[in-house]
Amino acid sequence: RHRRLVDHDRLVRQVLAGIGRQVDPGMLSFDLDKYEIFYANAWIPLVLLAAGAGAGLISADLRAHALELVFSRAVTRVDYLLGKILGMVGVLLAATALPWVLVWLFDIGLAESSDRFFATWHYPLRLVANALVFAVPTARIVLALSALAGRGAMAIVYWIALAFFTRPFGIVAANFALRDTRAGLLSFIDTFNSLRYAIFDIPRNPLASMVSPPTEAAAWAVLLASALALRVLVRRTQPT
Repeated sequence: RHRRLVDHDRLVRQVLAGIGRQVDPGMLSFDLDKYEIFYANAWIPLVLLAAGAGAGLISADLRAHALELVFSRAVTRVDYLLGKILGMVGVLLAATALPWVLVWLFDIGLAESSDRFFATWHYPLRLVANALVFAVPTARIVLALSALAGRGAMAIVYWIALAFFTRPFGIVAANFALRDTRAGLLSFIDTFNSLRYAIFDIPRNPLASMVSPPTEAAAWAVLLASALALRVLVRRTQPT
């Protein structure tokens, strides 16, 4: 039996060694420009995920008049809102940060030397920072729309309109009407794209250069939108 185990272990080692020779060490060697492409292509699923995760969280409680009951059980409005926001942020972080950090780990694991780690150690920090910049304002905005709409279905409609249908306005304003990239702030997508390029510290592609607003303007716009969304949440969840 011991001999069989030894033979089995040797066979496994030979198979793994054969697979290792077939794997190109650079096949998962991704630089930040490739991660940016992934995020750009994942925009639609992320918007739909945000809609599904948060559109009904506040509206359902408002329609059921459940806030009075919730706040009567030693749960403060701060606790209530913080729980909703952190829960949704956690869902978005799991979708935006975790997969790409795992890709980075595979990149390091398949690297031929430790030089790859020392060259890319900051990638996870940038990936998590980008995920937080997207997740926190998005969670607040979707929850605010949920509170304003009163129904989850209407909140989804408002959110999709904001996320997708504002882009044509931003493109037209930035390139034809105002001919100023600051008008790209009208586009929800391109405002966040601008911040992602700054976080990753990579050059903008030609299309982004025509639409995406300056980084400072985009940062202030996101902060303002996030603050207004929180204000809406505070007012709409005030006990009657």
